[in-house]
Amino acid sequence: MLSDKTGSLADVVAVEKEIANVRETIERMEAQERVLKGQVAFATVKVQLSTRYVAQSEGAGRRIARAAGDGIEAAGAFLVNLAVVLVAAAPTLAILLALGYGIFRLVRWFVRRRAATADKS
Repeated sequence: MLSDKTGSLADVVAVEKEIANVRETIERMEAQERVLKGQVAFATVKVQLSTRYVAQSEGAGRRIARAAGDGIEAAGAFLVNLAVVLVAAAPTLAILLALGYGIFRLVRWFVRRRAATADKS
């Protein structure tokens, strides 16, 4: 219309108004797109997976073998935990043993000294 210069002023105003409406719609959609992109960027997805357990009948031999395997695994875990406790407690035990030995030697020295003075009298 503008290039041909064949429209009335009312037609030109109507076309410009429609262009403004379309531009406003586009800007609204772009703003909504930016908001949605921000929400997607900070979205948290929680997934919970589960399986259904179907009990199968086991024979006595299989149950005993499973129990033996569990027992061996528990014994291994016990030994590992025992080693960890011993390694963690070793410095403290060494200090306590050294103090105990020193006290033992001191008491023994006093007892021998008292016994020696009692023999002389």
